[in-house]
Amino acid sequence: MSGKRQHFIPQFLQQGFKSHTQNGEIYTWVYRKDSDPFNSNLINVGVQKYFYTEKEGDTKADDLITDAENPFSDLVQSLRDHPFGKIETSIIPQLVAHLEIRTRHLRQNFLRIGDIFFNEVFSFLNDEEAFLKYAKKELKDENSQLHKDAVKEFKKNGFPESLVKKLIRENTDGLINELRPYFSLAVDQMQNQVNKEDLEKEIKNSHINIFKQTVAPEVRVSFYKKLEYSLIEIEEANLIQGDSAILFKTSESYKTFVDKTDKIHVMLLPLTPNKLLLGKAADFKVNPNQLVEKIAKNSLEYFIASEERSDLKILQQQIGEEAHILTRTEIENVVRETFSI
Repeated sequence: MSGKRQHFIPQFLQQGFKSHTQNGEIYTWVYRKDSDPFNSNLINVGVQKYFYTEKEGDTKADDLITDAENPFSDLVQSLRDHPFGKIETSIIPQLVAHLEIRTRHLRQNFLRIGDIFFNEVFSFLNDEEAFLKYAKKELKDENSQLHKDAVKEFKKNGFPESLVKKLIRENTDGLINELRPYFSLAVDQMQNQVNKEDLEKEIKNSHINIFKQTVAPEVRVSFYKKLEYSLIEIEEANLIQGDSAILFKTSESYKTFVDKTDKIHVMLLPLTPNKLLLGKAADFKVNPNQLVEKIAKNSLEYFIASEERSDLKILQQQIGEEAHILTRTEIENVVRETFSI
């Protein structure tokens, strides 16, 4: 068990970007958007109180993560010590899968998606005319849940199913008008039951439950077993580490989290300012300056570096520009498709 303050970016990974060591303590430069860079002890970077603890006394997820850190830490150190070039280490895919799902970056992304989704849903539900139009369409559709629920309620009161279906077909507008006040009441009740605090708690619990089952989901490990790994030298020694730890280049874009529909070209894990672990499924030429820019843009809240530099001060203003799993427009489209509007 690591205690109350739990690192969502492991310290053994951050140590590759140290600025200096003082009295045995390791420091790094932290770049957050809209604030000046500051030099910080690693014990205070990438950490949050009770991040992997669902409730007081329930340390199972944190214990499993702590146990896994020893072999992962040894692996990362061996990669830093290993010569540049191709490398074959069987647990690299487990490390990648672990880091991909471990971070606050991922959890905050899902919180944002949920928050925007519910806001869009309730915006639609509060548009009475649009909602009633949707309800009318659903009521007519014998395969919809609304239609099935309506039939079920009528049958409870002794109405034959064939008669109920005929009634719905021939008097949909009348039924909708009768139900109009109940729809408004139901929407109000739903809004009262859904709040950001509850959503955050649910997402946290779901995240923790994943780690109670495994620290590296096998379905994700299988993705990364297909990659060919090598250690790449960055001569300019200017790499940074983002708050997602790893970055993927897919056929569509750079991403911090991939799903089964993504075609992965490469996985990129900075180990030190001049050493990069690259897992590739397709030809890829590393452009160090572009990579640093992509790491910054795909960071959600901050990135770290071994030094204070003017170019990084410019990049820190681009933090978060490409960090979201889904854009607001994509989430809005999901709602529209859900309600067929």
